[in-house]
Amino acid sequence: MQFKYAPEGKTLSECNVWDRFYDAMDIGEPLEAKVVGARKINGERVWELYFPDTPGIKGLCPASETGLETERDMVIFVGQAINCKIKGIDKQNMLVICSRRELVEFAKLKLLRSISEGDIIPALVRIVREGSITVDIGAGVLIRIENERANLANTKLNYQYNQGDTIKVQVTKLDKTERVIEVEPVDPWREQRYVRGDVLIGKVVEAKDKLTIVQISPGVVGMYSGKDRYRVGEYVSFQVLRFDPELKLLRLKKYNPDTVNARQRERIRQVILRKLDRRKLEHQKQTSGDPGAAEVGEAAGVS
Repeated sequence: MQFKYAPEGKTLSECNVWDRFYDAMDIGEPLEAKVVGARKINGERVWELYFPDTPGIKGLCPASETGLETERDMVIFVGQAINCKIKGIDKQNMLVICSRRELVEFAKLKLLRSISEGDIIPALVRIVREGSITVDIGAGVLIRIENERANLANTKLNYQYNQGDTIKVQVTKLDKTERVIEVEPVDPWREQRYVRGDVLIGKVVEAKDKLTIVQISPGVVGMYSGKDRYRVGEYVSFQVLRFDPELKLLRLKKYNPDTVNARQRERIRQVILRKLDRRKLEHQKQTSGDPGAAEVGEAAGVS
């Protein structure tokens, strides 16, 4: 479907949006689209895609072309941007048929050539489930990490990770023949150096009775026990009460800025007093009956 006459203020060439899609299909150029829906059409589950530069033209990506392991993951991508190839065009119904799978497979081949076992690389958390997380290690290549390797804080995975978190992962298996890549998160507990009294800001992920669970960073979770009530999703400042990276233990206490400031002022005062005491002691030694001090004084008198 296209205009026979250009709308007022437009030219026919400006209204011909299809050239972009035909060119992309002919040369295999990927286009960016936003997943705006996941539903069934004629018994097949598909993604509905929106192209920001060409509103009015809808994209459809069948489940088999999403590049995902299971159809249940399709809904997770609603609202996210993806890259896709144009595989077919239906001008009459203003539709284009798309594939993400081909781009992901090509990206995986490139990754297999560019990384090695033991490499530490960044990854984006795409999916968080009860028993696993799925991360994007680049160009839409998704790797599922099961609970036993992803769980770094001995608690629920959705307490430790959020969709959209960037984490560091290590490549633990690489099979170029079978095209297999396995990764696991780098332990963030060993990278932290919290000490008692440190002030941290965390996101409340669980609040019930007198126990509050707080996510400090991906994989690092602290616990606060007290009568204060907080809302899930709220960002709150706490103080470190105890930190043990080996036990993956982080105990927190309520942060009171007045108390902290008073303690800091007292510590500064004590440092100043110790310096003054040392200077006073040195002065007393110099002015006492010390022979060395007397000789210095006589020499000063002679000169």
